[in-house]
Amino acid sequence: KMLKCSLVAVLVMLLSTNIAQAVLILPREENQGPQIIAQSMASQQLQAPCHEYSPKLESPCFESEVMADGYQIRKYAGTSWAVTDAAIDDWNAAINNGFRNLFQYISGFNEGHQIIPMSVPVVTARSIDGVSVAFFLPSNFSKPPVPSAASQVKVVRAEEAWFAVAEFGGYATEAVFDQQTTALRDRLARDKVPVQADAPPRLAQFDSPFHFWSRHNQVWVKLAPPYKDSGPSPA
Repeated sequence: KMLKCSLVAVLVMLLSTNIAQAVLILPREENQGPQIIAQSMASQQLQAPCHEYSPKLESPCFESEVMADGYQIRKYAGTSWAVTDAAIDDWNAAINNGFRNLFQYISGFNEGHQIIPMSVPVVTARSIDGVSVAFFLPSNFSKPPVPSAASQVKVVRAEEAWFAVAEFGGYATEAVFDQQTTALRDRLARDKVPVQADAPPRLAQFDSPFHFWSRHNQVWVKLAPPYKDSGPSPA
């Protein structure tokens, strides 16, 4: 019995030590920015390929620089995106139209007739032209194929950038996206985290419509200086 008790005590001590090293809890002082729950927690290294939620579908690489109350601050590596704009006021119709155009592009409707593997997330944002929808292009396509002349798709290179990211489940309707965006913006205002005013919030969806349970969605809000921003956003 004494031996069992000693082993249990050692295990508890080791677990406590690991937890203390993994999570750093700091109090938030007045005007001191976000309440930091964890620092330097690199959920993924900035080295492709990376996978978030799914081991089969590639996603953009990032580092979690800060994990705060209700959101993360992430540094995303440079990535390539296929983007299309739908001049449609109806949110769902615009997303369906954009997804169809992008799926045709990755299915070989491009100048090289190349098949591009599906990846995640599908990123949606309101744009000047209506609604913008974007597919992340896998890292092994360093030179993505040029869209066909008749295509409504363009390829955009997004350089390294910083985003505040909040996760949520369920189906991401337009109303839910707006609610989640408002909640994230309120948290950023509370913590005095500067956002880039001219960059629209983005909805990142990681599951197909036929995935009914344990769905993964994110709101991305682009950050303004002092967070370094060296290039255009993906969508």
